Amino acid sequence: MVAVPAAVTGKLRTLAKAAAASRCPFKQRKVAAFVTFVVLLYKRIPYALPPGYLTAVVRYRGFWRDVRDAGLQHFPELAWIRFCGFGPSAVNQAVRALSLDPELASLVPGSRYWRRLDPRARPTCDVLDVVVLVFRELATIGYQHQLEIDMGIIRSLLGKYLRRGKAALLRWLKDLPAARVGLFKGPLMGKVAHESLEAQHGVCPRRFGSTKQPLYVGYALDGTVTPILIPSDPHLAIKFWSLSKRHHGFSCIFLVSPFGTVHAARLGLPGYQNDSRGAELIFAQIFNPVINPSRDGVLVDFGLADYCNVGPDVPPVLRPFQPAKDRMIVDRAQAGEAAELSRWVTTCRQYNEWVNGTLKRGFPRWLVRRDIKFMDKLLEDLELYILLHNFRVRTCEWSQTRTVYLRHAEELFAQQGLVFVEATGTYDFVVGAERADP
Repeated sequence: MVAVPAAVTGKLRTLAKAAAASRCPFKQRKVAAFVTFVVLLYKRIPYALPPGYLTAVVRYRGFWRDVRDAGLQHFPELAWIRFCGFGPSAVNQAVRALSLDPELASLVPGSRYWRRLDPRARPTCDVLDVVVLVFRELATIGYQHQLEIDMGIIRSLLGKYLRRGKAALLRWLKDLPAARVGLFKGPLMGKVAHESLEAQHGVCPRRFGSTKQPLYVGYALDGTVTPILIPSDPHLAIKFWSLSKRHHGFSCIFLVSPFGTVHAARLGLPGYQNDSRGAELIFAQIFNPVINPSRDGVLVDFGLADYCNVGPDVPPVLRPFQPAKDRMIVDRAQAGEAAELSRWVTTCRQYNEWVNGTLKRGFPRWLVRRDIKFMDKLLEDLELYILLHNFRVRTCEWSQTRTVYLRHAEELFAQQGLVFVEATGTYDFVVGAERADP
């Protein structure tokens, strides 16, 4: 039998006095049950947990607990995907990586916390539970009561495990090549992306740029607006009012490629800010010869017309012709060339909408209206969504864009005698193949 420490006794007395002063019978019963439980826990006396200390969900363990008791070998891959949005291979890869994270070291079954004699003093979850919990929240709307029912974790612990799991997952994905967000590293990637578009939509009418070098437009850039709750502050209400969408929201701008991945992003911009101003930092990377040495161009819409025809020394930026906004072309031959190029650009830019839709609908919590007061938390979630999107596309290859363009890209790499391993960002030379001139 162990005596209750004096510090614990003092805190329990303070808690009991506060409950007595509140004159709330419900609160007094709760505090009395909690004090009794703590005292008997130190006395090592077997005692049934008071009602309400653990919810009915945990007493019935929840769906995920039943799955683990039955054995994960009975949980098929399609059930993994429907439950948490990722297959078992991706989940196991994340579990192996996060088991090495210091923040989750206490959840590893071999840690000293799992060797405690009292089962109630051991962690409620292990690393696999935390990873599945985070993926489950991102793959669904993620309401607390629904996660409680699905995972069998009491609601008071859900927030703690979600915060720790998301932070560890974000640290791991930032260093993972498969989740990398950045411009093409390989010199052939821009050429292959452009030729994949031509193989699907026809040859680009403009073959050469102003410097007589081959013109490759392997990227597409566009913005999207996500609705938010109407801010109570009138200044914020004006700042986040979108003139184009006619509702309050924040804007995100993405630079994407036909491989279905995001290569640059601006997140959480005010809704009133136009895409031309918000994309300044992205175009600074594209126009930088150190970051973009292969001069890969971009397909844009009319809202980014300011970046077109900047000069001969920058990568090409192509946009469709707008008869209602652009100056009328008198020459019939030039007008025909502009119309042909405009049709090609408009057709190729459709994959930009596909990637934007995959990003938003692949993580339904993105579409939940948020309070703009929690912008810091929102930006962390958006960064995690983008990294997870790239990780899912490059490892699981789930993308409408990849379905359309990846076959052409693989054929073009094979003509060079190469196999591009996108998950690691490296080229593997095919033994016995005759390598052509890139």
